Amino acid sequence: MPVPIGDAEILTQYVPADAVAPARPVAEDQDAVSVLVGRLRVEAAAERIRSTGRPATGDRVRHAPAGVVRARGFTLTRTPTPRNPLHVSLTRGGGWDDAAAQLLDRCFVDAGAWVGTDA
Repeated sequence: MPVPIGDAEILTQYVPADAVAPARPVAEDQDAVSVLVGRLRVEAAAERIRSTGRPATGDRVRHAPAGVVRARGFTLTRTPTPRNPLHVSLTRGGGWDDAAAQLLDRCFVDAGAWVGTDA
């Protein structure tokens, strides 16, 4: 059984510079948005996500408390992989529409600003 994600734990979303809609699932993830458990800097997140292991110029991360995300109706499920043991899938019953994407964006905006790199 996966270890539950506590409300006080911080989630990190890695967002490539060319991302159009970070609060919506990408095609590979089907109906989930990928985040990482823990407050990670862009370099540490890139090690787990990018094939190069390094962030590209303009890539960034944003952070939100798990409890805020959960309170706004999202489900958090640990979905670790051998390469990324910190992976969490964020889902929402009823699917992803503009309102759900805006709600998720506000979870991160309320928690603070983007942290990026000029690597």
